[in-house]
Amino acid sequence: ATAPERAVEPVRAIRTTAREALTEIRRVLDVLRADDDLPNSGSPGVAAVAALVESARSAGASVAVTERLGDVPLPPEVDLAAYRIVQECLTNVLKHAPGAAVAIAIEQAADRLVVRVTNSLPGSPAAGSEGSGYGISGMRERAEALGGTLDAGAATGRFEVQAILPLPPQEVER
Repeated sequence: ATAPERAVEPVRAIRTTAREALTEIRRVLDVLRADDDLPNSGSPGVAAVAALVESARSAGASVAVTERLGDVPLPPEVDLAAYRIVQECLTNVLKHAPGAAVAIAIEQAADRLVVRVTNSLPGSPAAGSEGSGYGISGMRERAEALGGTLDAGAATGRFEVQAILPLPPQEVER
């Protein structure tokens, strides 16, 4: 305030450094997401949810799974998104509500895949369970990138995440 002319150069340097740092962070995130954003035959999908469930069970969670899948294979990007959403939900349960009962339902309709993960709420929050807030927003971004939606929140005695992932129209054979 007393010598604004002396502040010009340091502020410019800070601005330049900040822009360079943001650019570098974006590059790193692009690299980290590259394998995930381009699903291929090696990408996990709904079929691999069983392994996630076994891992959660071995960590002390009680997990029930219901799958109602159609005969038409899921598009790889939807398959991967469903897997990642279940993965994040189970991670959140183990972190924020250890020992909670978890119900996973995956249901395929003609025009969408619905993924619902519900868990009981702990009597008291787990110690040190504060989150960065990126888990739910990351799941939501994943669903929205496919044109879908994700809702998450607490209800009476439970926490629920529901993702609706649209499926492309199926061609009818003549």
